[in-house]
Order: sequence, then C-alpha cells, then structure tokens
Amino acid sequence: MEGVFDTATITFSFNSELLKLDNFKPCIYYYNEDTQLLEELPDQTIKDNTVSVNTTHFSKYILLNKYSYDEVWKEDIRKPSENYNNMDIVFVVDISFSMSYNDPEYIRKTVTNGFVNNLRNGDRAALVTFRKNAEIKQELTDNKNDIVNAVNILHNDDGYNDFSGTNGSLGLYTAYKLFDDKVNTDKVIIFLTDGEDTEITYDYNNIISQAADNNICIYTIGLGSSIDENLLKMIASKTHGKYYKSDVATDLITDFDAIFNEYTDYYTDSNNDGISDYFTALMCSGVLVTGTGKKLFQGIPMSEIQKNSDYDNDGIKNGDEVKVIFDSKHKKVYLKVISSPVENDTDKDGVKDNIDQNKLKKDIYECGDPQKLDLKA
Repeated sequence: MEGVFDTATITFSFNSELLKLDNFKPCIYYYNEDTQLLEELPDQTIKDNTVSVNTTHFSKYILLNKYSYDEVWKEDIRKPSENYNNMDIVFVVDISFSMSYNDPEYIRKTVTNGFVNNLRNGDRAALVTFRKNAEIKQELTDNKNDIVNAVNILHNDDGYNDFSGTNGSLGLYTAYKLFDDKVNTDKVIIFLTDGEDTEITYDYNNIISQAADNNICIYTIGLGSSIDENLLKMIASKTHGKYYKSDVATDLITDFDAIFNEYTDYYTDSNNDGISDYFTALMCSGVLVTGTGKKLFQGIPMSEIQKNSDYDNDGIKNGDEVKVIFDSKHKKVYLKVISSPVENDTDKDGVKDNIDQNKLKKDIYECGDPQKLDLKA
C-alpha cells in the first residue's frame, strides 16, 4: 500500500466473558525500546469484546489486564542511589500523651539509639520530636553521642498543656527542612507516630511532593490501633520508603531492625557485582523486575547469586548486564537489560555475551562458526 500514515487505529479482541470479572480491565501498552518499559496508551475505547486506540507512533503493542500489570509495580522499592557515599537520616518521633500508654517503657529510645550506634562513619543523624508542636532536639551531626544524649532525655507530653495534641505534619515538615540539597548524601526520614493528627499545619501532599522531588526517602511506622494507616502508607509509597505496622511497642524492635538491615544492604555489595545486596534480594524475590515484568533472578537462592560477581559465567559482571533504573515519568524502579545475567548467550545466536556486540538481537551469519569470528570493535 502506498502513502504515508500519520495516525493509525489499533484494535485488539479478547474473550468478553472476562469483563464479568471484577479484576479485569483490558489495556493496550506499547513497548518503549529506549526505556524498555511498557507504556499505557491514552484514550482507549472498550466496545463489546474489543479495545481500540489511536496512535501516532509505530512500535510493538500488547494487550494486558491492567489490574495484573499494575500489581507487578505495587511494591515499594527505594530508588537507586546517586552513588553517594553517606546518608543523612532524621528520626521524627511522636511524644504526644498517648505514647505514655502505647510505649510506656520508651522502647522508642532503645531502637533509635541502636540504629544510631550502628551508623557508618560519615553518616549523620538528627532528632525531631512532635506533639501539637515540633522541636528539633538535635541538628544533623555525625557525633553519635550527641544524638544518643538527645534521645535519652526524650519524654512524653503530660496531656494538660498548650502543646498537648498530635501534629505529625509539623514534625515531618520540620525534618524535611533540616536537609541541605547542596549536600550530596542519601536523605532518609524515619517517621514514628501512634495516632491521627489533632491539628495539621502543613498539607501532607505538599510535604510528600517536596520530599519526592528532593529524593528524600521516608519510612513510616504506625504504633497501636489509632493510626491513620492510609496516610502512613501513602507517605512511604510516594517517597520510595516503606510502611511498618507495630501493633505493640515491642514490635518496634523488629521494625527498626528491618529498616536498618535494608539500610545496610542498600550500601553493601557482598559479591562485588555492581548490584547492592538490597536490590539483589529484591530480584531474587521477584519484586524488582524488568520493564516488561520479567523476574530475572526469581527462584534462584540469593546465596547462589552471591557466590561470585558473574552468575552466568559469560565474563560480564551481573551489574554490567542489568542496571537498576528509576523512571521519573512513571515513578517506577526497574531493571534495564543490557544482556541476561542468567544466560551467557542472551539472544541464543551462538555468540557468548562477552563478545556479542548485539546482545539482545540474534545475528545471522552466512557461513563459519560465529564463535570464531572476529567480533571485536
């Protein structure tokens, strides 16, 4: 057919019986070869057993169940580091009156001090407390004793003064303002509260947006049964942190340990393969996937991956075969594939990845053994 086409209509058909399911929504995606992500096309029309969309670009398209595809991306994953060597962390701790019975033994102090004492040289920490007001008990410092001393004198509100109440928004905003965006560190907040706000000074959506724009990761911990769990989940999810639920104060020990272990693994690369232990664990569990949802390390014990830096023995380190990427447009952390880290001949063309100049596309040879061809640049 002759001529040039500026637009085209794409139509897929599917089993109309699927529409009776609550968790089914047909959706057309196109494969972005630059990002390796599947991108949803806008303004789709569903009619009977077909879904159609107009497009101005020509690519590879696929019809998927939107609910199933979105499920792949539901987990909270920290963004990859900007190769900063150190971290600034602010502990934001609720000291409202209700903490007197939710944490009467001040386990908050024990777990915070334990975290501080295990920080690396060069890491800095700060302490902010909040009730109806918020106070900076310690500015960012790398002096662990100063932080521990500030934590040790922490005490709960008595419930009968002008500052009695809960204003988590003020506590969180005060912590946010402690960071200096000119200082090249990973920036983290641990936000602990046991109840809903009785007063809100700053809009949480604005705080979240500002934190996300400045690459500040927020972990949230809800203690007890009176928390605003949806809010805490939203804060963590939209800043690439994680939400933890502590039913009782002793659960704080487990939750702080989990955050600390994640912090440690985030900066550790035990097998020197260019992928931190944190991301390797997520790959092995199937949480961290490629842009099309493929689970590269799932089913392989992490101990096997960590035995050396090149799992498939193709002469290329794992971290040189896949890169952990954050796509700011779609707010996704995923794996961009240069070549497979589990197969030494990704495109199965007979040429091992370490000499194949086109690792993702099968090369066709007219004659000769491709392994013996001179494929060096």
